[in-house]
This record gives sequence, structure tokens and C-alpha cells, in this order.
Amino acid sequence: MLRSRSNTLIGVKRVTQQSSGRMTAGIDGERALTPKERGLLATEIHRSSKPWKARPVKRVFIPKSNEPAPS
Repeated sequence: MLRSRSNTLIGVKRVTQQSSGRMTAGIDGERALTPKERGLLATEIHRSSKPWKARPVKRVFIPKSNEPAPS
């Protein structure tokens, strides 16, 4: 979700404006309620997120009725 700037902004809006826990301070004891603070929070989150890499898929061979199973 944090690959694009618009998704980061939507995520910050959900947490700071639409969530029922928006008035509760986080682990750092701060709340981002002003538009300027929300913008700074979105910028910080977007910069600190690392690109996501897909994990390799495990290959499972399914034996067929007309083929011998691989060894």
C-alpha cells in the first residue's frame, strides 16, 4: 500500500481522521491532527518505507495418472 504517494496519504487520513482511535496517542505519545502535521507524517512514512519484494513461490509437483512421479 505504501508504494505510491496517494496510497500513503489515504492511509494517513484513515488513521488520523476516520479511525475511531484517532484521538488516542500512539506509542510515541503524539497525535497528528493538524493538516500540516498529517502532511509531515505522510512524508515521513513514505520516505521510510522500503520497496516490497515478492518471496519465491514453492513449487509442488502434482503426479498425473499417465506419468510417473518425479524422483
